[in-house]
Amino acid sequence: MDSTTLGTTYLLHFEEPIAHARHYLGWTNNFLKRMNEHRHGCRERCVLTWELKQRGIIWTVARTWTHVTILHEKEMKKMKNTPRYCPICLGEI
Repeated sequence: MDSTTLGTTYLLHFEEPIAHARHYLGWTNNFLKRMNEHRHGCRERCVLTWELKQRGIIWTVARTWTHVTILHEKEMKKMKNTPRYCPICLGEI
């Protein structure tokens, strides 16, 4: 997969923070498969959502951006301010 492959950037919102984190920002070219990996706590794919599952912390897909490349996710991560993209934190949901 290269930087021109289209996929989905997604933002997970955690019901309770884990350490300092309240969100997870990711990118995938197979959204349903990736969400199943998160839901089942697939440790080798994402230690953070595995830890959430172990602690019984619920998470929600708060937002998605479709038809974007992995560069979209990388740019958003550079900003280090995911709550501004979260409609749950902003009180929009």
